[in-house]
Amino acid sequence: MLPFHIEIRSGAPPYEQIIFSIKKAIAEGRLEPGAKLPSVRAFSKELRVNPNTVQKALSVLISEGALEVMPGVGSRVSASYRPSRVDQNALLKGKLNTLVVEAKHLGISKSQLKEAIDREWK
Repeated sequence: MLPFHIEIRSGAPPYEQIIFSIKKAIAEGRLEPGAKLPSVRAFSKELRVNPNTVQKALSVLISEGALEVMPGVGSRVSASYRPSRVDQNALLKGKLNTLVVEAKHLGISKSQLKEAIDREWK
């Protein structure tokens, strides 16, 4: 069983969805530095995708520094990984959209929403 949720949907390529889900799990703290990922075979079986798809996603994450390969152990979350600004924005987009829609539904103005965010930030 995977330590986080991934649901492969039509639209974006599966390997991109795997990359996004792993980055999201890291950013949300569900995958902490040093956490071991399942083997490519276990990953592909769980997601019902080709092992090459999983390997492609893991290769991208390794090249970006999010994962590191430990010989004889497998892939682990890198302790030094920090999401890029693009990744941060992509991870926030869905949550921001939900917040804005809810605020509009409640009749909260943009300036009121900004004030509420400033209060919560403190």
